[in-house]
Amino acid sequence: METQYEPSHTSNETPDNAQQGNAESTTKKAHVRASLAERQAALEKRREKLNQQAAALKKEARRERNGQLIAWGIMTELIYKDKNPQRRNSLREAAKKYLKERELNRALAGFDRLDAGESQNEKV
Repeated sequence: METQYEPSHTSNETPDNAQQGNAESTTKKAHVRASLAERQAALEKRREKLNQQAAALKKEARRERNGQLIAWGIMTELIYKDKNPQRRNSLREAAKKYLKERELNRALAGFDRLDAGESQNEKV
């Protein structure tokens, strides 16, 4: 039995074809890398768009809450202006019980403003 020498490339592949295959493989890898980069860029764009949409939703929710707080403030002023001493005292006590620091100071300043406005109206 004779041992035959087998070349490293297949019978239909010459050394030139092997180099061409390597070049094609390198081109394919570069294309895959480029498409990965493109996909990453597209994902980043989508992520940014989603972040913008989330920010817009949060802004709308804040706007709605601010409107609710304004309505509550108006209601509280109207109740306080009712001139019922028991209600006024009840509102002041509730503010002292449930609010702290900055919010409490703001609420008490609002009550004082309403009291000062009434005393000026009485003088006129």
